[in-house]
Amino acid sequence: MTGSPSTTNSSGTEGQTTSTGSSTGETGGPSTHAICDRYLACISAAAPGELPAAQMGFGQNGTCWQGSENDAQLCLDACEAGLETFHEAFPDEPKCALCQDHTECDADAGELCYQGKCTVTTCSDGIVDAEEVCDSQPGCDADCLGPSECNPLSNFGCTESDTCVIQPLYTFDEITLTRCLSHSGWFFASEGDPCQDFGTDSTVCDLGLGCAGPSLLPECEPGEGKGCCTPLCILDDPQPCSGNKKCVPYQDASGYILAPELGYLGMCVPN
Repeated sequence: MTGSPSTTNSSGTEGQTTSTGSSTGETGGPSTHAICDRYLACISAAAPGELPAAQMGFGQNGTCWQGSENDAQLCLDACEAGLETFHEAFPDEPKCALCQDHTECDADAGELCYQGKCTVTTCSDGIVDAEEVCDSQPGCDADCLGPSECNPLSNFGCTESDTCVIQPLYTFDEITLTRCLSHSGWFFASEGDPCQDFGTDSTVCDLGLGCAGPSLLPECEPGEGKGCCTPLCILDDPQPCSGNKKCVPYQDASGYILAPELGYLGMCVPN
């Protein structure tokens, strides 16, 4: 388990290697072997049968730390390489991640800790971009592409012949998801028009709009509908709505509970 793979560039460990390069008393302080501790934790989770042998070398009292500084550095490099190999083999095992949070990555290079590895990406920065469905919200997939079908602001996730809408999914918990609906099978209402956002023959709000209750929209005359269409917004956007409107949580405006990954969405209603 101490074999050396061809690649050893594990993001976020350079600083650890610097601080752990000295294993014995020439520096006067106790040694730390953070990268090897992480490697052992990974082995414990992914291949526990191999842990005893690995501890003999890489453990706190292992042979790696009984020799010279060069010997210790070789062990640190081997732990780094081994962790990367295990991460590739067990990408879904959290203890084999090459990074644990964004602080271990090179922020100046645009890196984030994404799926356990420092990567240049916008996914996991907490901002829902046009080509994402969610980003870091509870329940959001690690690739920022679901589990909801699409982005109701940008239409990302749907084909050109479909429109992404927020539509309640009637289950035991009445969680509301986004769906791609065909232009030929539904009527899409414009801002201010009545809407009825459930059922098989519904009038749903067009892209970028949500169906708010009439109590929040003084000019809304829903008729037989549930409410009227009003612009969607992102709750933490400093200027989410135009004109004299405020962004309120989707649940407050619609009465439906959004899926957790869509919790960033609100609707614009008059102040």
